[in-house]
Amino acid sequence: MIKIDLQEIRYVESLKEYVRIVTGDQSIVTKGSLQEFEQMLMDFGGLRIHRSFLVNVHHIQTYSA
Repeated sequence: MIKIDLQEIRYVESLKEYVRIVTGDQSIVTKGSLQEFEQMLMDFGGLRIHRSFLVNVHHIQTYSA
């Protein structure tokens, strides 16, 4: 079992019935849904940018339209 500080999550990627959680120094794949993480990350800046990606807006460095 690995503990992850929710504020350290940069993005979460949906991989069918699994999700990839990416922080600054690690990438972890676990069973779960993007919806579960979307609810957990709401208070920490979680933003769904695609049906397969959820990002933490506090870790966005640049944006281009």
